[in-house]
Amino acid sequence: MSARTMRKVCARPANDNTVDRESDALLHAALRHFAEHGLAAASRARKQAETAFFSGDRRGYHWWLEICRALDRRMASEMDDYVPGIEVDVTGAETGNLPETPTCKA
Repeated sequence: MSARTMRKVCARPANDNTVDRESDALLHAALRHFAEHGLAAASRARKQAETAFFSGDRRGYHWWLEICRALDRRMASEMDDYVPGIEVDVTGAETGNLPETPTCKA
């Protein structure tokens, strides 16, 4: 097999089959949030989601809910139970850009 063919076949690691920008951005934000707040990160993300929800910011709500979900799936599912049916695309797919990452208010 030629070197060119090998590069083409082995271009991606076997465990990296897809590129998911939304997932990568959320994971990065969740890890950054955890680095800043430690074990309280999930509850702080939940509070941010609640604040965004009650101020009418659906995109912000969904963003913080997904960060909370990355850190504590059970806490996020409890939020889903009392705020059903909110579906917002945080990827900015309609514009092709990721949204600005909301900043955490400590």
